[in-house]
Amino acid sequence: MVRRIRAGNVKTALYEITKELVAKGTYSTPNAVRELRSKHGKAVDTDLQDVLDMGLKVIAGIVRSRPNGNADQGDLTRELGIREFETFFFNGPDGKSESKVVNVLDSTLEVYDARVVPVKKSRAALNVKEGSAKYFEEMREQGLVGVTLRRYLADRR
Repeated sequence: MVRRIRAGNVKTALYEITKELVAKGTYSTPNAVRELRSKHGKAVDTDLQDVLDMGLKVIAGIVRSRPNGNADQGDLTRELGIREFETFFFNGPDGKSESKVVNVLDSTLEVYDARVVPVKKSRAALNVKEGSAKYFEEMREQGLVGVTLRRYLADRR
């Protein structure tokens, strides 16, 4: 069975548009999208479900990775430079590593310590305590084992 390329018509059209716009020196994402819609509307219509799925996945990733939290936590997470949701690798029951999105603010030190490595962090970056890691280390030093990060940060203010 041959694997289907998702949004293949749109990807091909965007490749051609990108080549043209770069050659003219006028490439920008908005220009490429404008050209795609005006010259290749049929390709967009044909691949619409794929384009929607891909776009929604991108938006979901952006929402998950932004340090905005809810209305009550937004200022707190922005001010402290942490994200409410982080991806951690855990050792799964079968011994294989699996990734899970974790609400860091509602996590305790036990959850944090159970993780293997945050996604997209080198060992060197792990040695520099930043974001939530900095505050979990503070919690460890103070022996705050069963307290959530949200509670710790609220009490810390």
